[in-house]
Amino acid sequence: MLIVSIRARIYFDLSAFYQLLVMRLSVALLHCSGMNKKNIMRTWASKPARLTVTRRTVLGGLGAAAGFVAMPFARASEDRPMQRAGASAIVVRSTENITEGSWVWLLEAARDAGVGRIYLLVKQDENNYASEATGRKLRSGELLAPITGGTTAEGWEDPAWLDEMLARAATFGIEVHAWWPCFQDAIAAAKFRYAGYAGRAQDAFVDPAWPEVRAHQAELLGALLKRYPFDGVALDWVRYNERANGSKGPLAARFADLTGKSWSKEAMTDPMARATWDDLRAHTVADWVKETITNLKPRHPNVFWSAFVLPWTFKEVAQSYRHLSAAGLDALQPMLYWRDWKKSVDLVSEIISPAPFYLSGGTTLDPTFDITGSAAEIAAAMDYLPADRLGRTIWYQHGTWSEEDFQKVAQTTRDFAKARNELYSEALPALAKLQPQQRLDPAAFPPDATMWSLVCLGELHRRKALDDAEPLIPVLGLHRFTEGGLESGVSDWHTSTAYVDALLAFVKAQNFSVIPVERLAAYMTAEDTALLPARPLVITIDDGSASVVPHFEPRAAAAGIPYALALVTDWMSAGEPKMVDVGEGLSDANLTWQQAHALYKTGRVSMMSHSHAQHRYAAGGANGNEQGPAITTRLWIGDSKRRESEVERLSRISGDLRLSREALMREFGTPSTILVWPYGLHDDAAEATAKDAGFTHFLEFGSTAFSAPREKPHRILRLSVMLMDETIPLVFPSDGVTAQRWWLAFLKMARATKSVDLIAATLSQLEPDQAGHPEAEISRAAQLVLNGHSGLATRRLARLRGIYPHDATVHAAADDFEITYQGLV
Repeated sequence: MLIVSIRARIYFDLSAFYQLLVMRLSVALLHCSGMNKKNIMRTWASKPARLTVTRRTVLGGLGAAAGFVAMPFARASEDRPMQRAGASAIVVRSTENITEGSWVWLLEAARDAGVGRIYLLVKQDENNYASEATGRKLRSGELLAPITGGTTAEGWEDPAWLDEMLARAATFGIEVHAWWPCFQDAIAAAKFRYAGYAGRAQDAFVDPAWPEVRAHQAELLGALLKRYPFDGVALDWVRYNERANGSKGPLAARFADLTGKSWSKEAMTDPMARATWDDLRAHTVADWVKETITNLKPRHPNVFWSAFVLPWTFKEVAQSYRHLSAAGLDALQPMLYWRDWKKSVDLVSEIISPAPFYLSGGTTLDPTFDITGSAAEIAAAMDYLPADRLGRTIWYQHGTWSEEDFQKVAQTTRDFAKARNELYSEALPALAKLQPQQRLDPAAFPPDATMWSLVCLGELHRRKALDDAEPLIPVLGLHRFTEGGLESGVSDWHTSTAYVDALLAFVKAQNFSVIPVERLAAYMTAEDTALLPARPLVITIDDGSASVVPHFEPRAAAAGIPYALALVTDWMSAGEPKMVDVGEGLSDANLTWQQAHALYKTGRVSMMSHSHAQHRYAAGGANGNEQGPAITTRLWIGDSKRRESEVERLSRISGDLRLSREALMREFGTPSTILVWPYGLHDDAAEATAKDAGFTHFLEFGSTAFSAPREKPHRILRLSVMLMDETIPLVFPSDGVTAQRWWLAFLKMARATKSVDLIAATLSQLEPDQAGHPEAEISRAAQLVLNGHSGLATRRLARLRGIYPHDATVHAAADDFEITYQGLV
């Protein structure tokens, strides 16, 4: 039996009042914590190996301005970011730390080190774990405190220690959260043998897709919270172990329905099938988390829910930060043990940097560090931490906590708080205003021209200013083709064969890798860079014009490149080609099904839906005279002399999209999951309806950004290829001034893409006399937001507005930036 000594209990009672006073003082002092100033650029630029900027460069741009103007993404506490974060936290393995009443010393040491939260193991995680402190071996899933329905480990049948520890921790103001491994569980694997599977060594797991497994884990958690007053629950092993896990369970049929494939190692070589499988399992795990929190929250409203998670780059375990945050977790706790994975400390940057996009609601990021790391490594890792989403820093010790460990936690926390608070409070030099004769105007391009941005992207690659670590995918949208020289097209939507030749030559010369649209969709789903080659690019063609056959396909075949056709299935015919009204008083012959089949059989051409019959403008409005796109307009019903109701509009869209999917399935034998919105227009209700109809990814005309899985991975932005593009050569300008104007214009594209790497690479191309340009200052503010420092970004923008108080161009650019970045925090 586990015994807490009487002497320890008496001592605790006698010293409680004194301890409480010291604890309150420690916690109050630690509430002023902050970020390491000397290496802020690690956080600001995110990739130190790729962009080296001195402290003076950074801090010189962060001075406070009079007439402070708050940006919509900034919070009131930004100037002292760690005030929200509170004290540090530690992870405690109970078997090694709380035997024979040693939890008394543990609480005292935690209090003295300013630790405000303890994650306490109450359910064994590792199987056949040999405890040094107790001399016993435990199976995963055994409980270290008895609860109804669970299997208690030998020697842990008496819960008195836990009752007393929880009560005393409360007097110290220390929260205790139950560290609860979920699906690494030998006890559950023995109980539900059909759901169990083996990992490496002696690990035993259960598949969370089985309803009985889900219910069992949820019931145990309910019993735990009913019996013990924990302040929170930290889920662990809320994931699979390897990619094949679950393939023989309930998810296999669902996978086959979604992909038309049975699960196999061969199936996993298909990018979309692999991404679908990973996402299906990640949703399964996150759905269980959501169900559990939803069911237990009413009974335990003050319990804090979190999860220890592997770095998101471990795709094979099906653990999605995005899905878990949306499931209602209060915090995600990435385990940043770079030494375990034989990585450098820069791994922390790779994991932390995308956090603003992965986290939703109030979910914080609570990084978990191994206390055994060197002081230099830990300091470097903490430099990467964002202010906006940071909750607590957590310290992990696999075995027994020592006095030296607690001293290290206390010193690291103090250093971090001091340096970061200095950074956020320091008054900095004013920015010099560029005089009108010095400040270049960004290049002005025709509104419908976007291909110049592809030229800039290629130039950054050519100059080796941008590496391929974070894929940025240009997705080109063409329509119909005309034989002839540049600008010979008969409408804005026609592309000349001369421009096609120039474009394909440019793509080859710049080493872009043209990939099928399905591979892009797979990447957007799984966010797994292993699915993409270096410098990916996608080509799509809308409407299904018959001009594809003579004017584009031979050129694509010669180059060996894939592309995708978006078909309006009502425009397709089995006999003579249909003539389609394409606007501007023009009509165009459409592909026949026979022609589409021939293209599909090449193995290079994919087929997407462009609706069945909704690619049209139609009468809407109160009098039936207003014209609008059929997808987004409530149409006029002449017989009834009224507009459609919203329910009728969505029903019309649903029926149409289902017809389109059925036609594509009938003709090509594979389910179509990619929808290209007619005219690139839609609304949220139409998108939800399309998802219900079976579509997973949606192409639209952003014309402002390259595609990347940011806030909405299912939405794919495209660059429209228009007649105006042919007026701009696919060559980067050699004239220095013109080149600088191009880079200044490209900064807006980089900001809209929300890529720290792309912004940094573009800024590095500015000459010294343009480095302080307003566009550059706004872009540096974007970098700060992307790296979790909205407070600093707010100050930068406020100062910029103050320097140019009457410059409408500057204020318009700042306003546009604030709109684009609103909601990232």
